[in-house]
Amino acid sequence: MVEWCGSYLDEYRGDRGGSGSKEGRSGQRWTPPGANQVKINVDAGVKQGGHCSGLGCVARDRAGVVRYAAATVVQQALPPLQLELMAICRGLQLGIQQRYEQFSIESDCLQAVNLIQKKEDGCRDIDGLLHQIRSLMCHVNFVGISFVFREANRVAHELANYALVHKASAIWIGVIPPCAHQAVLIDEPNPV
Repeated sequence: MVEWCGSYLDEYRGDRGGSGSKEGRSGQRWTPPGANQVKINVDAGVKQGGHCSGLGCVARDRAGVVRYAAATVVQQALPPLQLELMAICRGLQLGIQQRYEQFSIESDCLQAVNLIQKKEDGCRDIDGLLHQIRSLMCHVNFVGISFVFREANRVAHELANYALVHKASAIWIGVIPPCAHQAVLIDEPNPV
C-alpha cells in the first residue's frame, strides 16, 4: 500500500522531482487547444459536511474566448471522486450538444482521469458513471482527456465554487462569467 501511494504521488507530481508542490506549480496556466478545437475544463467543489456540491465547466477556443460556462449545484452530498466524474461527464455532454468540431476535456482530478483511461480499477458505486463517460468518449469529435494541475484549471474551479457557495446554478454563453472573470484574465496570453 505504501509503495502504491508513493508511485501515485510521483505520477501526480509528473515525475519532476517535487515540482508537484504548490510553489513549483504556481506558474502553470491554462494552455489553448489546437487549431479548430475547443478545450473544456471541468471541476467539482465539495464542502465537507455540506449537503450540496458544485460542478464547474468552461469551454474555450484557441483564442481563449469563453464559448460556454456553467456552474451547477448538486443538491446532495456525494463522494468527491463521483462528483469529479460527474463534471467530466457533463463536459463531454456539453461538447457533443454544442456540436464542437473537435473538443478535449481537462480535469484536475488525476484519480478520475486514470480511472477513465483504465489505469486503475473502478469501484462498484461509480462503474455506471465510468461506462457512460467511456461511451461518450467514443463520439467522433472527442479528441482526448487529460489531467492538469488546479493552477491550469482555475476557471472551472471558480465556477464549481460559485455553485457550492451560492447554492445556485447558472449558464453563460459567449460571455465571461462574472464570478470567474479574474481567473479568465489570468489565463490570457498577456495576463493582468
